[in-house]
Amino acid sequence: MEGSRNLYGYLPGRINLLYFAYLHKISKKTAEKRIDELLELMGIKDFQNDYVMDYSSGMQKKLSISLCLLTEPSVVFLDEPLSALDVIAAEEITNIIKNIVKEKHVTFIIASHRMDFVEKVTDRVVWLKNGRIVRKGSTHELKSLTAKQMYEVYLRSNDSVEKVLSKEKVEWEKMAAGIIKCKCPSENRSLLQRLICLNEFISVEKVERDFETIFKEEYGNNVRSES
Repeated sequence: MEGSRNLYGYLPGRINLLYFAYLHKISKKTAEKRIDELLELMGIKDFQNDYVMDYSSGMQKKLSISLCLLTEPSVVFLDEPLSALDVIAAEEITNIIKNIVKEKHVTFIIASHRMDFVEKVTDRVVWLKNGRIVRKGSTHELKSLTAKQMYEVYLRSNDSVEKVLSKEKVEWEKMAAGIIKCKCPSENRSLLQRLICLNEFISVEKVERDFETIFKEEYGNNVRSES
């Protein structure tokens, strides 16, 4: 599925599904049953008789995915399924895909630049650059990459603390109530221990790196290695 180009805007949603069922030689009885199930699953049953040209982008995406599932395939290809969607519609499509995988055991092969979406719906990931594999593996493996692991250290602010941070060239910011938040890389254990031992120390938290951050680091490293 690429966008919503497989839809006929001048036909109602249900008729679009019936037309494609006919092209795939699905019997009318079977088609009607599958279409009812898909419209219910996608949450667009109340709009099945409306013209597709009047559908929102999110509704058109849902109808397009329904068309892909009409033949009950074991594998579905999706190209940028969240493009042109607002936050709410994107979340709905994300949940629909996850439910289809869980309930219907369909495999989705998805091309997407949305790393937050990729992180939520995938089991395995391949990152490409110029047609070449930059990194591949399970979603868990890629998220567990430990390069540049950071910690956030919280300290009570005073002149001596700020001098230590400035001397060590630590990235920090002053927050409300006289609190300083600074970032310390895991490889600099001596600095991390020194900050924790300060009388001004309050707490330390491990920074959870999201998929987008990891992707940018890996992509950037790959670019530098080629130059």
